[in-house]
Amino acid sequence: MTLYSVFNCTPPSKDSTLKIFNQILSKRLQEFPEDVLTSVNSVTQATLSLFQSISEKLPRTPQKFHYIFNLRNLTSVYEGLYQCTLDKITNKS
Repeated sequence: MTLYSVFNCTPPSKDSTLKIFNQILSKRLQEFPEDVLTSVNSVTQATLSLFQSISEKLPRTPQKFHYIFNLRNLTSVYEGLYQCTLDKITNKS
């Protein structure tokens, strides 16, 4: 007799994802100039918009089985943003 469990994790809503990534970036950028800190919401919305667009326009198919987009890809972007330093980022542009 084989016993197993099945777990189904639904992806978070757009609002939840926006809040999570805004919090992550806001916490990191607290020590940066005010104009950089105020751009966090715009950066997060643009990143999520791009992620959703790519996910919709590049679906996974048998010919393009390597097109797998999930929150791990989005997290990689924020991992890169999290490594920014004050000497490199002096203003929002």
